[in-house]
Amino acid sequence: MNPFGLMWATLAGSGLGLLFYGGLYFTLQFALHSIYAAAWIAASFILRMLLTMAGLYWLATDHWQALIAALLGFSVVGLVMKMLLKKPIVRPSLPLPANKSPHGS
Repeated sequence: MNPFGLMWATLAGSGLGLLFYGGLYFTLQFALHSIYAAAWIAASFILRMLLTMAGLYWLATDHWQALIAALLGFSVVGLVMKMLLKKPIVRPSLPLPANKSPHGS
C-alpha cells in the first residue's frame, strides 16, 4: 500500500474517532438532563458502533495496513479527547436534607 493511502486511512480513522468520541461526549451531556437517559445512551452506543464498525470494515476491504492506520488514527483521537476533556461529567445533584450528612453518619 502506498503512503498516500495510509495517510488517507489514518485521516479516515481519525474522523471515525471524532464521530465516536464526540458522539459519546454529546450523548452524555444530553443524557444528564433527559428523563430517558438510558434510552439515549443505548441508542447512541448502537449508532456509534454501527457507524464505526462499518467505516472500519470499509477501510479494511483494501488492505490490512489501512485498517491498522485507521485504528491508529481512531486511538489518537480518543487519547487527545481524553486529554482535552479532563473535567468529569457530573450529574447535578439535589441538595441534602438538613438532618443528613453526605457521609451517612
